[in-house]
This record gives sequence, C-alpha cells and structure tokens, in this order.
Amino acid sequence: MSLDLPADIYDRYSSGWCMHLAAALHRKLGWKIQAVVTKTCPPNYIEHAWVVDPSGTKMLDIDGYYSVNKNGWIHPANTLHEDLTEDQLKGLTRDGFYNPSEFDDDEWNRDVEQALIDIQKSKIVASIFSKNEKPQKKGRRHTVDSHLRF
Repeated sequence: MSLDLPADIYDRYSSGWCMHLAAALHRKLGWKIQAVVTKTCPPNYIEHAWVVDPSGTKMLDIDGYYSVNKNGWIHPANTLHEDLTEDQLKGLTRDGFYNPSEFDDDEWNRDVEQALIDIQKSKIVASIFSKNEKPQKKGRRHTVDSHLRF
C-alpha cells in the first residue's frame, strides 16, 4: 500500500535517509527496526531500513505498508539485522558513513525529527499512528469530600 507522499519526500527517504525514517517510525510506534547492510561495495553501508509491525507480518517504509514477504531487500548480498534499537541503527549508520567524524547525535536527532514530520503527511501513516496510540487511562476522579466519611 503506497504512502502517497509528495515526490520530494519520497525521493529523500528512498535515496539514503531510510534509516532516519525507520528510527522516526520506531520512536512513534515502538515497532521493531530491521535493516540490511551490504557485504560488498561500499562495505557496511545500510542498504535499507524499515520497521515491522508487532505481528511480524507487515513492514512500513517509504514504499508503503506491506507484507514482509514482499521485502526485496533481504538477499544473500546483504546482512539482515533484526530487532535493532535506535542506538544500534545509529551505530550501523555511523559505521557505513563516509565521514563518521562528521556524524553526530544532534544531526541524527534533527534528521529523525524531520522524518517524523515528513511521514505524517501520509494519510496512511497518520491512520497507523492513530490506531497505535495508547488510550489515556481513565481513573476515578476524586472530589475533596468523596473520600471523607462522617
């Protein structure tokens, strides 16, 4: 299912910023992060990153919300990393980055926050977000006199 996003947003996250999008989706939904890292040229480069829903049957990335069975990124030329934390994803990103010394936590956080803003422009993602929000617990309201017994 396509996310129906503007071309500039699609281009950004389909051309090298998928790890920030996966981190943003993980922050918002709590879903597991997965990534594939190349074994070849350039070595240790994140080929693609995404999140997997709690059932483990669907994935969400810039290309849409679809069955994990249709994930074409998993193949012998790449190493699959499953159940990553955001810090682990950031570490893999830093390892495969051309200038790791120029890659800092502030930059990472800015890019992840921007991804969260960008992805919410998709009605499909907004719907997924709203379905996954935890309802507020309704507690018993007390008035000053409700617990006093005379």
